[in-house]
Amino acid sequence: MNEYQEFCELLFIAGIFEKVPYLNANLDEALTDESYLLKGERIFSLAREKKRKEQLKSQNLTVRLCDLKFPSLNHNEVEAHKQLSNSIKKFIRQEFKRINRNEKYSSIEDISFFYLFSNLMPTENLSINKLCTQTEIARVVTGSQNILCFNFSESDFYIPCIPHKRFRNTEYYFRSNPSITASIIHSDQIFLYLFLIHWCNYLILRSRREEECNLVLKQLLIKNTSALQMYNWSTEEMPDWFEQYLIDSGLEKRNDIYSPKELLSKTLRSFNHSEDIMKYLNIVEHIYTCKEFDFSTIVFKQSYPLVSMIYPLDAFILDTLKYYVSAIQNERLEQHYRKQVEGNVARAYTTKRNIPQHILTEMKTSVFNDYFDFVEFDADIEKNSVKDIADEFVKLNHRYFNDFKCKDTTFRIRKLGRHKAYGLYYMYLKTLVVDLRHPDSFVHEYFHAIDDILDGLSQKFAFCKIADRYTYLLLKTIKESEKDGTKILSKSGKYSLQYYLQRCEIFARCGEIYLFRLLHVESSLLKHPDTQSFAYPDDDELNALIYDYYSLVTKNLGIDKKKEE
Repeated sequence: MNEYQEFCELLFIAGIFEKVPYLNANLDEALTDESYLLKGERIFSLAREKKRKEQLKSQNLTVRLCDLKFPSLNHNEVEAHKQLSNSIKKFIRQEFKRINRNEKYSSIEDISFFYLFSNLMPTENLSINKLCTQTEIARVVTGSQNILCFNFSESDFYIPCIPHKRFRNTEYYFRSNPSITASIIHSDQIFLYLFLIHWCNYLILRSRREEECNLVLKQLLIKNTSALQMYNWSTEEMPDWFEQYLIDSGLEKRNDIYSPKELLSKTLRSFNHSEDIMKYLNIVEHIYTCKEFDFSTIVFKQSYPLVSMIYPLDAFILDTLKYYVSAIQNERLEQHYRKQVEGNVARAYTTKRNIPQHILTEMKTSVFNDYFDFVEFDADIEKNSVKDIADEFVKLNHRYFNDFKCKDTTFRIRKLGRHKAYGLYYMYLKTLVVDLRHPDSFVHEYFHAIDDILDGLSQKFAFCKIADRYTYLLLKTIKESEKDGTKILSKSGKYSLQYYLQRCEIFARCGEIYLFRLLHVESSLLKHPDTQSFAYPDDDELNALIYDYYSLVTKNLGIDKKKEE
Protein backbone atom coordinates (compact mmCIF):
# COMPACT_ATOMS: atom_id res chain seq x y z
CA MET A 1 0.00 0.00 0.00
CA ASN A 2 1.56 3.32 -1.10
CA GLU A 3 1.29 6.65 0.71
CA TYR A 4 -1.71 7.75 -1.33
CA GLN A 5 -3.61 4.55 -0.51
CA GLU A 6 -2.65 4.87 3.17
CA PHE A 7 -3.92 8.43 3.23
CA CYS A 8 -7.25 7.37 1.63
CA GLU A 9 -7.56 4.59 4.20
CA LEU A 10 -7.07 7.10 7.03
CA LEU A 11 -9.78 9.30 5.55
CA PHE A 12 -12.08 6.31 5.39
CA ILE A 13 -11.38 5.36 9.05
CA ALA A 14 -11.97 8.98 10.11
CA GLY A 15 -15.39 8.89 8.45
CA ILE A 16 -14.62 11.56 5.88
CA PHE A 17 -15.23 9.06 3.04
CA GLU A 18 -18.00 6.47 3.12
CA LYS A 19 -15.76 4.27 1.00
CA VAL A 20 -12.26 4.53 -0.41
CA PRO A 21 -12.47 5.89 -3.96
CA TYR A 22 -10.21 4.42 -6.61
CA LEU A 23 -7.42 3.16 -4.33
CA ASN A 24 -5.31 2.31 -7.34
CA ALA A 25 -5.49 5.81 -8.82
CA ASN A 26 -3.81 9.09 -8.09
CA LEU A 27 -5.63 10.81 -5.17
CA ASP A 28 -6.20 14.18 -6.86
CA GLU A 29 -7.52 12.50 -9.98
CA ALA A 30 -9.73 10.14 -7.95
CA LEU A 31 -11.36 12.96 -6.02
CA THR A 32 -11.99 14.91 -9.21
CA ASP A 33 -13.63 11.94 -10.96
CA GLU A 34 -15.92 11.17 -8.03
CA SER A 35 -16.96 14.77 -7.47
CA TYR A 36 -17.68 15.17 -11.19
CA LEU A 37 -20.02 12.18 -11.18
CA LEU A 38 -21.69 13.21 -7.94
CA LYS A 39 -22.19 16.67 -9.39
CA GLY A 40 -24.57 15.26 -11.97
CA GLU A 41 -26.42 13.04 -9.51
CA ARG A 42 -26.89 15.70 -6.84
CA ILE A 43 -28.50 18.29 -9.07
CA PHE A 44 -31.09 16.00 -10.63
CA SER A 45 -32.32 14.23 -7.54
CA LEU A 46 -33.04 17.56 -5.82
CA ALA A 47 -34.35 19.45 -8.84
CA ARG A 48 -36.67 16.64 -9.82
CA GLU A 49 -38.60 16.65 -6.58
CA LYS A 50 -38.89 20.42 -6.38
CA LYS A 51 -39.78 21.07 -10.00
CA ARG A 52 -42.35 18.30 -10.13
CA LYS A 53 -44.06 19.58 -7.03
CA GLU A 54 -44.33 23.07 -8.52
CA GLN A 55 -45.60 21.72 -11.83
CA LEU A 56 -48.24 19.47 -10.30
CA LYS A 57 -49.44 22.34 -8.15
CA SER A 58 -50.33 24.31 -11.27
CA GLN A 59 -52.64 21.47 -12.39
CA ASN A 60 -55.21 22.74 -9.93
CA LEU A 61 -55.35 26.18 -11.54
CA THR A 62 -58.61 27.02 -13.27
CA VAL A 63 -59.83 30.36 -14.49
CA ARG A 64 -59.76 31.45 -10.81
CA LEU A 65 -63.43 32.39 -10.74
CA CYS A 66 -65.11 29.00 -10.56
CA ASP A 67 -63.80 25.46 -10.57
CA LEU A 68 -65.12 24.68 -14.03
CA LYS A 69 -64.40 21.52 -15.96
CA PHE A 70 -63.85 22.58 -19.53
CA PRO A 71 -63.62 19.92 -22.27
CA SER A 72 -60.64 19.74 -24.60
CA LEU A 73 -61.21 22.80 -26.73
CA ASN A 74 -61.86 22.46 -30.43
CA HIS A 75 -59.25 23.98 -32.73
CA ASN A 76 -62.06 25.78 -34.55
CA GLU A 77 -62.57 29.13 -32.81
CA VAL A 78 -66.36 29.22 -33.18
CA GLU A 79 -66.73 25.70 -31.81
CA ALA A 80 -64.34 26.49 -28.94
CA HIS A 81 -66.45 29.51 -27.97
CA LYS A 82 -69.55 27.29 -27.93
CA GLN A 83 -67.77 24.80 -25.68
CA LEU A 84 -66.75 27.52 -23.24
CA SER A 85 -70.22 29.06 -23.15
CA ASN A 86 -71.88 25.68 -22.63
CA SER A 87 -69.49 24.80 -19.79
CA ILE A 88 -70.23 28.08 -18.00
CA LYS A 89 -73.97 27.63 -18.51
CA LYS A 90 -73.77 24.11 -17.13
CA PHE A 91 -72.03 25.43 -14.02
CA ILE A 92 -74.73 28.09 -13.58
CA ARG A 93 -77.56 25.55 -13.93
CA GLN A 94 -75.89 23.32 -11.36
CA GLU A 95 -75.64 26.23 -8.93
CA PHE A 96 -79.32 27.04 -9.37
CA LYS A 97 -80.25 23.39 -8.76
CA ARG A 98 -78.84 23.72 -5.27
CA ILE A 99 -81.74 25.96 -4.42
CA ASN A 100 -84.30 23.96 -2.44
CA ARG A 101 -87.17 23.17 -4.78
CA ASN A 102 -89.69 22.71 -1.97
CA GLU A 103 -88.95 26.00 -0.23
CA LYS A 104 -90.35 29.37 -1.16
CA TYR A 105 -87.78 32.04 -0.54
CA SER A 106 -89.03 35.32 0.87
CA SER A 107 -85.83 37.35 0.47
CA ILE A 108 -82.97 37.54 -2.01
CA GLU A 109 -80.59 37.45 0.95
CA ASP A 110 -81.50 33.79 1.46
CA ILE A 111 -79.70 32.81 -1.77
CA SER A 112 -75.94 33.37 -1.51
CA PHE A 113 -75.17 32.49 -5.15
CA PHE A 114 -76.39 35.87 -6.41
CA TYR A 115 -73.81 37.66 -4.30
CA LEU A 116 -70.99 36.17 -6.39
CA PHE A 117 -71.83 38.90 -8.89
CA SER A 118 -73.23 41.51 -6.54
CA ASN A 119 -70.62 44.03 -7.69
CA LEU A 120 -72.15 43.81 -11.19
CA MET A 121 -75.82 43.09 -10.53
CA PRO A 122 -77.16 45.46 -7.85
CA THR A 123 -78.94 43.30 -5.25
CA GLU A 124 -81.40 46.10 -4.47
CA ASN A 125 -82.83 45.51 -7.95
CA LEU A 126 -83.36 41.82 -7.22
CA SER A 127 -86.29 40.14 -5.49
CA ILE A 128 -87.45 36.55 -5.14
CA ASN A 129 -91.01 35.30 -5.57
CA LYS A 130 -92.50 38.74 -5.98
CA LEU A 131 -96.25 38.71 -5.33
CA CYS A 132 -97.63 39.66 -8.72
CA THR A 133 -99.34 38.24 -11.79
CA GLN A 134 -96.07 38.20 -13.73
CA THR A 135 -94.53 35.81 -11.20
CA GLU A 136 -97.46 33.44 -11.62
CA ILE A 137 -97.09 33.65 -15.39
CA ALA A 138 -93.39 32.74 -15.05
CA ARG A 139 -94.23 29.78 -12.78
CA VAL A 140 -96.82 28.43 -15.22
CA VAL A 141 -94.54 28.90 -18.27
CA THR A 142 -91.38 27.46 -16.74
CA GLY A 143 -92.64 25.15 -13.99
CA SER A 144 -90.14 26.68 -11.58
CA GLN A 145 -91.10 27.05 -7.91
CA ASN A 146 -88.80 30.02 -7.31
CA ILE A 147 -88.82 33.03 -9.63
CA LEU A 148 -86.17 35.74 -9.48
CA CYS A 149 -87.32 39.22 -10.47
CA PHE A 150 -84.84 41.75 -11.75
CA ASN A 151 -85.74 45.40 -12.25
CA PHE A 152 -83.77 47.33 -14.84
CA SER A 153 -84.58 50.69 -16.42
CA GLU A 154 -88.11 50.64 -14.99
CA SER A 155 -88.79 47.20 -16.50
CA ASP A 156 -89.09 43.85 -14.74
CA PHE A 157 -87.50 40.65 -16.03
CA TYR A 158 -88.26 37.23 -14.54
CA ILE A 159 -85.66 34.46 -14.14
CA PRO A 160 -86.80 30.92 -13.19
CA CYS A 161 -84.33 29.27 -10.79
CA ILE A 162 -85.04 25.67 -11.77
CA PRO A 163 -87.22 25.49 -14.91
CA HIS A 164 -89.02 22.22 -15.65
CA LYS A 165 -90.40 23.29 -19.02
CA ARG A 166 -88.83 24.60 -22.18
CA PHE A 167 -89.35 28.26 -22.97
CA ARG A 168 -87.85 31.09 -25.03
CA ASN A 169 -86.42 34.40 -23.85
CA THR A 170 -89.46 36.45 -24.70
CA GLU A 171 -92.68 37.92 -23.29
CA TYR A 172 -95.54 35.69 -22.08
CA TYR A 173 -99.10 36.43 -20.89
CA PHE A 174 -102.29 34.70 -19.82
CA ARG A 175 -104.86 34.46 -22.63
CA SER A 176 -107.46 35.67 -20.19
CA ASN A 177 -105.52 38.90 -19.66
CA PRO A 178 -103.15 39.76 -22.56
CA SER A 179 -102.51 43.22 -21.17
CA ILE A 180 -100.22 41.87 -18.41
CA THR A 181 -96.97 40.36 -19.79
CA ALA A 182 -93.93 38.81 -18.15
CA SER A 183 -90.48 39.01 -19.77
CA ILE A 184 -88.90 35.63 -18.91
CA ILE A 185 -85.16 34.97 -19.31
CA HIS A 186 -83.10 31.81 -18.86
CA SER A 187 -80.84 32.07 -15.83
CA ASP A 188 -77.84 30.60 -17.63
CA GLN A 189 -78.07 33.28 -20.33
CA ILE A 190 -77.94 36.33 -18.11
CA PHE A 191 -75.46 34.82 -15.68
CA LEU A 192 -73.24 33.76 -18.58
CA TYR A 193 -72.82 37.45 -19.37
CA LEU A 194 -72.22 38.24 -15.70
CA PHE A 195 -69.58 35.53 -15.55
CA LEU A 196 -67.84 36.86 -18.67
CA ILE A 197 -67.81 40.44 -17.40
CA HIS A 198 -66.54 39.28 -14.01
CA TRP A 199 -63.77 37.28 -15.73
CA CYS A 200 -62.79 40.22 -17.91
CA ASN A 201 -62.63 42.56 -14.90
CA TYR A 202 -60.39 40.05 -13.16
CA LEU A 203 -58.00 40.14 -16.14
CA ILE A 204 -58.07 43.95 -16.23
CA LEU A 205 -57.03 44.09 -12.56
CA ARG A 206 -54.36 41.48 -13.22
CA SER A 207 -53.07 43.33 -16.28
CA ARG A 208 -52.18 46.32 -14.12
CA ARG A 209 -49.35 44.31 -12.54
CA GLU A 210 -48.59 41.60 -15.14
CA GLU A 211 -47.14 42.61 -18.49
CA GLU A 212 -48.00 39.27 -20.12
CA CYS A 213 -51.67 39.57 -19.17
CA ASN A 214 -51.73 43.14 -20.44
CA LEU A 215 -50.31 41.98 -23.78
CA VAL A 216 -52.89 39.17 -24.07
CA LEU A 217 -55.79 41.56 -23.49
CA LYS A 218 -54.58 44.18 -25.96
CA GLN A 219 -53.70 41.79 -28.78
CA LEU A 220 -56.97 39.86 -28.54
CA LEU A 221 -58.81 43.17 -28.39
CA ILE A 222 -57.11 44.33 -31.59
CA LYS A 223 -58.11 41.08 -33.25
CA ASN A 224 -61.80 41.62 -32.40
CA THR A 225 -61.93 45.35 -33.14
CA SER A 226 -59.73 45.59 -36.24
CA ALA A 227 -62.37 47.68 -38.03
CA LEU A 228 -61.49 50.56 -35.68
CA GLN A 229 -58.08 50.88 -37.30
CA MET A 230 -59.75 52.74 -40.16
CA TYR A 231 -61.87 54.97 -37.94
CA ASN A 232 -61.52 58.61 -39.03
CA TRP A 233 -60.76 60.48 -35.82
CA SER A 234 -59.37 64.01 -35.74
CA THR A 235 -55.73 63.92 -34.65
CA GLU A 236 -56.22 66.98 -32.44
CA GLU A 237 -59.02 65.30 -30.48
CA MET A 238 -57.59 61.77 -30.47
CA PRO A 239 -57.11 60.48 -26.89
CA ASP A 240 -53.84 58.86 -25.85
CA TRP A 241 -55.43 55.46 -25.36
CA PHE A 242 -56.68 55.35 -28.97
CA GLU A 243 -53.33 56.49 -30.32
CA GLN A 244 -51.65 53.66 -28.40
CA TYR A 245 -54.26 51.26 -29.78
CA LEU A 246 -53.31 52.29 -33.32
CA ILE A 247 -49.60 51.89 -32.57
CA ASP A 248 -50.15 48.44 -31.08
CA SER A 249 -52.13 47.58 -34.20
CA GLY A 250 -48.98 48.08 -36.27
CA LEU A 251 -49.27 51.74 -37.24
CA GLU A 252 -46.10 53.65 -36.43
CA LYS A 253 -47.74 57.07 -36.44
CA ARG A 254 -51.25 58.26 -35.77
CA ASN A 255 -51.32 60.05 -39.15
CA ASP A 256 -50.76 56.75 -40.98
CA ILE A 257 -54.40 56.00 -40.43
CA TYR A 258 -55.48 58.87 -42.62
CA SER A 259 -53.44 58.01 -45.68
CA PRO A 260 -54.67 54.55 -46.66
CA LYS A 261 -53.27 53.04 -49.83
CA GLU A 262 -56.75 51.95 -50.87
CA LEU A 263 -60.19 53.48 -50.62
CA LEU A 264 -62.27 52.21 -47.74
CA SER A 265 -64.69 49.45 -48.59
CA LYS A 266 -68.43 50.14 -48.49
CA THR A 267 -68.68 48.07 -45.29
CA LEU A 268 -65.99 50.11 -43.52
CA ARG A 269 -67.47 53.40 -44.69
CA SER A 270 -70.86 52.46 -43.28
CA PHE A 271 -69.19 51.26 -40.06
CA ASN A 272 -67.51 54.67 -39.58
CA HIS A 273 -70.95 56.30 -39.55
CA SER A 274 -72.82 53.66 -37.57
CA GLU A 275 -73.88 53.63 -33.93
CA ASP A 276 -71.71 50.55 -33.37
CA ILE A 277 -68.56 52.65 -33.54
CA MET A 278 -69.13 54.01 -30.04
CA LYS A 279 -69.53 50.49 -28.65
CA TYR A 280 -66.18 49.48 -30.11
CA LEU A 281 -64.50 52.61 -28.80
CA ASN A 282 -65.99 52.03 -25.37
CA ILE A 283 -64.42 48.57 -25.20
CA VAL A 284 -61.00 49.83 -26.33
CA GLU A 285 -61.08 52.63 -23.79
CA HIS A 286 -61.83 50.22 -20.93
CA ILE A 287 -58.93 47.90 -21.81
CA TYR A 288 -56.35 50.61 -22.50
CA THR A 289 -57.21 52.61 -19.38
CA CYS A 290 -57.60 49.47 -17.20
CA LYS A 291 -61.16 50.48 -16.39
CA GLU A 292 -63.47 47.70 -15.22
CA PHE A 293 -66.72 46.98 -17.05
CA ASP A 294 -70.03 47.43 -15.27
CA PHE A 295 -73.53 46.03 -15.59
CA SER A 296 -74.41 48.38 -18.45
CA THR A 297 -72.60 46.10 -20.90
CA ILE A 298 -75.58 43.74 -20.60
CA VAL A 299 -78.44 45.03 -22.74
CA PHE A 300 -82.04 44.44 -21.65
CA LYS A 301 -84.87 45.09 -24.08
CA GLN A 302 -88.57 44.42 -24.46
CA SER A 303 -88.19 42.20 -27.50
CA TYR A 304 -86.69 38.80 -28.34
CA PRO A 305 -84.17 37.68 -27.11
CA LEU A 306 -84.62 40.17 -24.21
CA VAL A 307 -80.99 40.12 -23.11
CA SER A 308 -77.64 40.41 -24.94
CA MET A 309 -74.14 41.79 -24.54
CA ILE A 310 -72.50 44.68 -26.35
CA TYR A 311 -70.80 43.30 -29.46
CA PRO A 312 -67.95 42.41 -29.84
CA LEU A 313 -67.30 42.31 -26.08
CA ASP A 314 -68.60 38.75 -25.72
CA ALA A 315 -66.35 37.44 -28.54
CA PHE A 316 -63.35 39.27 -27.09
CA ILE A 317 -63.90 37.89 -23.57
CA LEU A 318 -64.44 34.36 -24.87
CA ASP A 319 -61.16 34.70 -26.78
CA THR A 320 -59.32 35.57 -23.57
CA LEU A 321 -60.98 32.68 -21.76
CA LYS A 322 -60.07 30.34 -24.61
CA TYR A 323 -56.45 31.46 -24.43
CA TYR A 324 -56.05 30.77 -20.70
CA VAL A 325 -58.05 27.53 -20.67
CA SER A 326 -56.03 26.24 -23.65
CA ALA A 327 -52.81 27.12 -21.82
CA ILE A 328 -53.87 25.09 -18.78
CA GLN A 329 -54.96 22.14 -20.93
CA ASN A 330 -51.72 22.25 -22.91
CA GLU A 331 -49.70 22.26 -19.70
CA ARG A 332 -51.51 19.18 -18.43
CA LEU A 333 -51.03 17.45 -21.77
CA GLU A 334 -47.31 18.15 -21.69
CA GLN A 335 -47.11 16.78 -18.14
CA HIS A 336 -48.81 13.61 -19.36
CA TYR A 337 -46.23 13.07 -22.10
CA ARG A 338 -43.33 13.89 -19.79
CA LYS A 339 -44.60 11.29 -17.36
CA GLN A 340 -44.65 8.78 -20.22
CA VAL A 341 -41.05 9.66 -21.09
CA GLU A 342 -40.04 9.00 -17.50
CA GLY A 343 -41.74 5.58 -17.56
CA ASN A 344 -40.43 2.19 -16.59
CA VAL A 345 -37.90 1.88 -19.42
CA ALA A 346 -34.23 2.41 -18.66
CA ARG A 347 -33.99 5.98 -17.42
CA ALA A 348 -31.84 8.00 -19.78
CA TYR A 349 -31.57 10.85 -17.26
CA THR A 350 -29.55 8.83 -14.71
CA THR A 351 -25.76 8.47 -14.87
CA LYS A 352 -24.59 4.98 -15.74
CA ARG A 353 -22.55 3.03 -13.25
CA ASN A 354 -19.04 1.72 -13.85
CA ILE A 355 -18.12 4.23 -16.54
CA PRO A 356 -14.69 3.30 -17.99
CA GLN A 357 -11.89 5.62 -16.94
CA HIS A 358 -11.06 6.67 -20.51
CA ILE A 359 -14.71 7.66 -21.13
CA LEU A 360 -14.82 9.53 -17.82
CA THR A 361 -11.73 11.47 -18.91
CA GLU A 362 -13.47 12.38 -22.18
CA MET A 363 -16.52 13.56 -20.23
CA LYS A 364 -14.48 15.79 -17.92
CA THR A 365 -12.40 17.35 -20.67
CA SER A 366 -15.13 17.80 -23.30
CA VAL A 367 -15.80 21.31 -24.57
CA PHE A 368 -19.48 20.62 -23.86
CA ASN A 369 -18.66 21.37 -20.20
CA ASP A 370 -18.35 25.03 -21.14
CA TYR A 371 -22.02 25.08 -22.10
CA PHE A 372 -23.62 22.46 -19.85
CA ASP A 373 -23.34 21.79 -16.15
CA PHE A 374 -22.60 18.07 -16.49
CA VAL A 375 -21.75 15.83 -19.45
CA GLU A 376 -22.05 12.06 -19.85
CA PHE A 377 -20.99 9.86 -22.76
CA ASP A 378 -21.97 6.29 -23.54
CA ALA A 379 -19.15 3.73 -23.41
CA ASP A 380 -19.76 2.95 -27.11
CA ILE A 381 -18.97 6.42 -28.42
CA GLU A 382 -16.31 7.00 -31.05
CA LYS A 383 -14.17 9.61 -29.28
CA ASN A 384 -12.92 11.41 -32.38
CA SER A 385 -16.46 11.77 -33.75
CA VAL A 386 -17.66 13.19 -30.44
CA LYS A 387 -14.87 15.77 -30.50
CA ASP A 388 -15.82 16.73 -34.05
CA ILE A 389 -19.48 17.09 -33.01
CA ALA A 390 -18.45 19.20 -30.02
CA ASP A 391 -16.41 21.53 -32.23
CA GLU A 392 -19.34 21.79 -34.63
CA PHE A 393 -21.65 22.65 -31.73
CA VAL A 394 -19.34 25.46 -30.55
CA LYS A 395 -19.44 27.05 -34.02
CA LEU A 396 -23.20 26.57 -34.40
CA ASN A 397 -23.90 27.92 -30.93
CA HIS A 398 -21.67 30.94 -31.52
CA ARG A 399 -23.14 31.78 -34.93
CA TYR A 400 -26.84 31.24 -34.29
CA PHE A 401 -27.34 31.15 -30.50
CA ASN A 402 -24.88 33.83 -29.34
CA ASP A 403 -22.82 31.39 -27.23
CA PHE A 404 -25.85 30.48 -25.13
CA LYS A 405 -25.10 28.40 -22.03
CA CYS A 406 -27.56 25.98 -20.45
CA LYS A 407 -27.09 26.59 -16.74
CA ASP A 408 -27.83 23.68 -14.40
CA THR A 409 -28.54 21.46 -17.41
CA THR A 410 -27.07 18.02 -18.07
CA PHE A 411 -26.11 16.79 -21.54
CA ARG A 412 -25.96 13.05 -22.18
CA ILE A 413 -25.09 11.05 -25.29
CA ARG A 414 -26.73 7.66 -24.83
CA LYS A 415 -28.50 4.81 -26.63
CA LEU A 416 -32.26 5.46 -26.66
CA GLY A 417 -33.58 2.39 -28.47
CA ARG A 418 -36.23 1.44 -25.89
CA HIS A 419 -37.46 5.03 -25.63
CA LYS A 420 -38.48 4.98 -29.31
CA ALA A 421 -36.95 8.43 -29.71
CA TYR A 422 -33.77 9.91 -31.15
CA GLY A 423 -33.58 12.58 -28.47
CA LEU A 424 -35.20 13.52 -25.16
CA TYR A 425 -35.46 16.55 -22.94
CA TYR A 426 -36.51 16.12 -19.30
CA MET A 427 -37.88 19.45 -18.15
CA TYR A 428 -38.16 18.49 -14.46
CA LEU A 429 -34.59 17.20 -14.42
CA LYS A 430 -32.98 19.75 -16.75
CA THR A 431 -31.50 16.94 -18.84
CA LEU A 432 -30.92 16.87 -22.60
CA VAL A 433 -30.28 13.41 -24.08
CA VAL A 434 -29.26 12.59 -27.65
CA ASP A 435 -29.07 9.12 -29.16
CA LEU A 436 -25.44 8.47 -30.12
CA ARG A 437 -26.62 7.08 -33.47
CA HIS A 438 -28.68 10.20 -34.28
CA PRO A 439 -26.74 13.37 -33.44
CA ASP A 440 -29.01 15.30 -35.84
CA SER A 441 -31.71 15.26 -33.13
CA PHE A 442 -29.62 17.63 -30.99
CA VAL A 443 -31.01 20.95 -32.28
CA HIS A 444 -34.62 19.88 -31.65
CA GLU A 445 -33.82 19.04 -28.01
CA TYR A 446 -31.69 22.17 -27.69
CA PHE A 447 -34.72 24.30 -28.54
CA HIS A 448 -36.64 22.41 -25.84
CA ALA A 449 -33.92 23.40 -23.37
CA ILE A 450 -34.00 27.04 -24.48
CA ASP A 451 -37.79 27.06 -24.16
CA ASP A 452 -37.56 25.71 -20.62
CA ILE A 453 -34.62 27.81 -19.40
CA LEU A 454 -36.24 31.03 -20.64
CA ASP A 455 -39.36 30.43 -18.52
CA GLY A 456 -41.49 28.62 -21.07
CA LEU A 457 -41.33 30.74 -24.22
CA SER A 458 -43.75 28.40 -25.96
CA GLN A 459 -46.44 29.22 -23.39
CA LYS A 460 -46.17 32.99 -23.82
CA PHE A 461 -48.65 34.97 -25.86
CA ALA A 462 -45.92 36.12 -28.26
CA PHE A 463 -45.74 32.55 -29.60
CA CYS A 464 -49.52 32.27 -30.15
CA LYS A 465 -49.64 33.30 -33.80
CA ILE A 466 -47.03 30.71 -34.76
CA ALA A 467 -48.77 27.98 -32.76
CA ASP A 468 -52.18 28.81 -34.26
CA ARG A 469 -50.89 28.92 -37.83
CA TYR A 470 -48.90 25.70 -37.36
CA THR A 471 -51.95 23.95 -35.89
CA TYR A 472 -54.14 25.06 -38.79
CA LEU A 473 -51.62 23.81 -41.38
CA LEU A 474 -51.03 20.48 -39.66
CA LEU A 475 -54.77 19.78 -39.33
CA LYS A 476 -55.23 20.75 -42.97
CA THR A 477 -52.45 18.36 -44.06
CA ILE A 478 -53.92 15.49 -42.05
CA LYS A 479 -57.42 16.14 -43.40
CA GLU A 480 -56.19 16.19 -47.00
CA SER A 481 -54.19 13.00 -46.52
CA GLU A 482 -57.25 11.23 -45.09
CA LYS A 483 -59.23 12.21 -48.20
CA ASP A 484 -56.56 10.47 -50.27
CA GLY A 485 -56.79 7.40 -48.05
CA THR A 486 -53.38 7.98 -46.47
CA LYS A 487 -53.06 7.63 -42.71
CA ILE A 488 -50.14 9.64 -41.34
CA LEU A 489 -51.08 9.66 -37.67
CA SER A 490 -52.21 7.12 -35.12
CA LYS A 491 -55.21 8.03 -32.93
CA SER A 492 -53.49 6.73 -29.82
CA GLY A 493 -49.96 6.13 -28.56
CA LYS A 494 -47.21 8.63 -27.98
CA TYR A 495 -47.09 10.12 -31.49
CA SER A 496 -50.76 11.08 -31.76
CA LEU A 497 -52.22 14.38 -32.93
CA GLN A 498 -52.18 15.70 -29.36
CA TYR A 499 -48.44 15.06 -29.17
CA TYR A 500 -47.72 17.02 -32.34
CA LEU A 501 -49.88 19.95 -31.21
CA GLN A 502 -48.16 20.47 -27.86
CA ARG A 503 -46.87 24.02 -27.69
CA CYS A 504 -43.39 22.90 -26.60
CA GLU A 505 -43.14 20.51 -29.56
CA ILE A 506 -44.31 23.18 -32.00
CA PHE A 507 -41.67 25.52 -30.56
CA ALA A 508 -38.87 22.99 -31.12
CA ARG A 509 -39.97 22.07 -34.66
CA CYS A 510 -40.38 25.68 -35.72
CA GLY A 511 -36.91 26.34 -34.31
CA GLU A 512 -35.59 23.67 -36.65
CA ILE A 513 -37.51 25.23 -39.55
CA TYR A 514 -35.91 28.57 -38.73
CA LEU A 515 -32.43 27.07 -39.10
CA PHE A 516 -32.67 24.58 -41.95
CA ARG A 517 -35.30 26.27 -44.16
CA LEU A 518 -34.98 30.00 -43.51
CA LEU A 519 -31.28 30.33 -42.67
CA HIS A 520 -30.22 27.33 -44.80
CA VAL A 521 -28.04 25.91 -42.03
CA GLU A 522 -26.40 22.53 -42.65
CA SER A 523 -25.06 20.72 -39.62
CA SER A 524 -24.57 17.22 -38.24
CA LEU A 525 -26.62 18.41 -35.26
CA LEU A 526 -29.64 19.38 -37.39
CA LYS A 527 -31.93 17.20 -39.46
CA HIS A 528 -31.48 17.55 -43.20
CA PRO A 529 -34.46 19.18 -44.98
CA ASP A 530 -34.93 16.04 -47.10
CA THR A 531 -35.62 13.96 -43.97
CA GLN A 532 -38.32 16.27 -42.57
CA SER A 533 -41.85 14.87 -42.27
CA PHE A 534 -45.39 16.28 -42.49
CA ALA A 535 -44.78 17.85 -39.07
CA TYR A 536 -42.69 20.59 -40.74
CA PRO A 537 -45.27 22.41 -42.95
CA ASP A 538 -43.96 24.83 -45.56
CA ASP A 539 -46.11 27.94 -45.73
CA ASP A 540 -45.20 31.55 -46.54
CA GLU A 541 -47.21 33.03 -43.67
CA LEU A 542 -45.83 30.54 -41.16
CA ASN A 543 -42.27 31.03 -42.41
CA ALA A 544 -42.56 34.81 -42.03
CA LEU A 545 -43.87 34.46 -38.47
CA ILE A 546 -41.09 32.02 -37.60
CA TYR A 547 -38.36 34.23 -39.02
CA ASP A 548 -39.50 37.33 -37.12
CA TYR A 549 -40.00 35.49 -33.83
CA TYR A 550 -36.87 33.33 -33.73
CA SER A 551 -34.64 36.13 -34.98
CA LEU A 552 -35.70 38.11 -31.92
CA VAL A 553 -35.36 35.14 -29.56
CA THR A 554 -31.82 34.24 -30.66
CA LYS A 555 -30.82 37.90 -30.59
CA ASN A 556 -32.00 38.19 -26.98
CA LEU A 557 -29.98 35.11 -26.04
CA GLY A 558 -26.89 37.19 -26.67
CA ILE A 559 -28.28 40.16 -24.74
CA ASP A 560 -29.09 37.99 -21.72
CA LYS A 561 -25.61 36.50 -21.80
CA LYS A 562 -23.92 39.91 -21.74
CA LYS A 563 -26.07 41.06 -18.83
CA GLU A 564 -25.06 38.02 -16.79
CA GLU A 565 -21.39 38.66 -17.47
